[in-house]
Amino acid sequence: MSAGLDMSLDEIIAKKRPSRGARTGGPTRTGGIAKRSGGPVRNPRSSQVRPRPYSNTAATASSNLNASPEGKILVSNLAYKVTEADLWELFSTMIGPVRQVNLNFDQSGRSKGTASVVFARKNDAVRSVEKLRNITLDGREMKIEIVVAPNVGPITQRIGGINE
Repeated sequence: MSAGLDMSLDEIIAKKRPSRGARTGGPTRTGGIAKRSGGPVRNPRSSQVRPRPYSNTAATASSNLNASPEGKILVSNLAYKVTEADLWELFSTMIGPVRQVNLNFDQSGRSKGTASVVFARKNDAVRSVEKLRNITLDGREMKIEIVVAPNVGPITQRIGGINE
C-alpha cells in the first residue's frame, strides 16, 4: 500500500496504462493485421435480389394518393403570435380530428406565418377550406389550401395541350 504512495502520479498512470497497441478486455491479434487470401471477401447477402425503392413510381404514387385516409392543408397569412396549440384547438373544434399541426419558423425562431395541418380524414380538409377560408384569426385573414386534393388522377391525365 505504501509503495503506491511513494510513486508520482505519472508513474502510477504509466504502470496501469497498457502498452501502446495492446487491447484490454478481449482477444488480441498477434502479428499485426491478418492478411486475406483468395481475393476479395464478398457479402453473401449481396447476391440476393432486393426490391428497388423507386421502381414503378408513377403507379404507386397515384394509388397511394387515393389510398391515404388523411387530408393535409396549408394555412398562410397567420399572425405571428398564433401558436400550434391555437391552430390545433381551432381546427379540432370547428372541423374534426387533427393528426398533426406544424407551424413554420425562420432561423431566428420567429413564426413565418404559415402552417400545415393534417386531418384524420380527407373530407375534413375539404370542409376546412370551405368553412374557414378568409376567416380572420388575430386580425389577419387566413388563407387555406389543400395540399393533396381527393381523387386527383395521375399527372399525365391532368396535363392538356401536349402533342404526343
